[in-house]
Amino acid sequence: MTVRKISNQNRDFKGVWIPAKFWLDENLKPMEMLFLVEIDSLDSGDRGCFASNKHFFRILWINSWTLFSNHTVIAKKGYIKIEYVRDGKQIINRSIRVVSNLNTPVNKLKGGVKNAKGGI
Repeated sequence: MTVRKISNQNRDFKGVWIPAKFWLDENLKPMEMLFLVEIDSLDSGDRGCFASNKHFFRILWINSWTLFSNHTVIAKKGYIKIEYVRDGKQIINRSIRVVSNLNTPVNKLKGGVKNAKGGI
C-alpha cells in the first residue's frame, strides 16, 4: 500500500480553505476544485505557482494521467493559465496561475438586471 507523504514546506499552512468562488462553481469537479485551491495557495503573487507534478501527486495523491487531465481540463475551462519557459523543445520552467474571473453562479444569471434606472 502506498503511503501519502507530505513534506514540511516553507509556507504558512493553516489548513484547507476553499474559497466560495470555487465551492459554488457548478462547473468544477471536486478534484479540479482541490487542484485550484493548491495552485492558489502556492501562487507567489507576481511569479505564479511553480510546483512540480511530483508535488501535486504527493499532496493530492493522484496519478500522472489524472494530473495531466486536470491541467488540461481546467485550463480549457479558463480557470488557470499555464506559461512555459522553453529551451528549444525542452520545458525549463512552468508557471500556473488561477484566473481571477471564475464561472461562479452569479455569472450564470440570464437576462441581467432589468429596468435599472439611475445608478448608485
